[in-house]
Amino acid sequence: MRIASFRAEGEESPRLALLLPERDELLDLGSDACGIDAPASHLGWFDLDGAPLARARALHDRVRAEPAELERLRAAGAVLPCESVRLLAPVPRPGKLIGIGLNYRDHAAEQGARVPDEPLIFSKFPTAVIGPGEPVVIPPGVGFARNPPVWLRPGDVMEVEIEGLGVLRSPVVGFQAPA
Repeated sequence: MRIASFRAEGEESPRLALLLPERDELLDLGSDACGIDAPASHLGWFDLDGAPLARARALHDRVRAEPAELERLRAAGAVLPCESVRLLAPVPRPGKLIGIGLNYRDHAAEQGARVPDEPLIFSKFPTAVIGPGEPVVIPPGVGFARNPPVWLRPGDVMEVEIEGLGVLRSPVVGFQAPA
């Protein structure tokens, strides 16, 4: 199950959807046609023990097993083209982001590094989470740890290709201290 947070034009609050990548469409889980009582806040969707997420999983399974169910939802207006909305970070402002660097042999080889004897654990701040196409704000000094250093500059474009999803691109902008 692939989820997407999005905002429709003219709306302030984010909504959650199931991503239908084979069609470049979203199934809006907040649509009445889905029959899911939305949680009080957007983050309530991410309660792993909560009823909304369990119902979203069940709907996902029904849509995959029964093509007529997807057509019913499409006819009811619950299916939206991706290009008609603004995609956001899937999980807005997560509480913690903990990563393991060079955690598999191919990744270490891509970096020209050896597989470490112990895990390289790092964290990211929740403000580092952005949606597709949003600018990546780079403070001075990013890239110093690469050998040789690789410096990102305002105007660069960061791209990552994810099999089954496509290519995500975000422009790099420079950090500007608040006035």
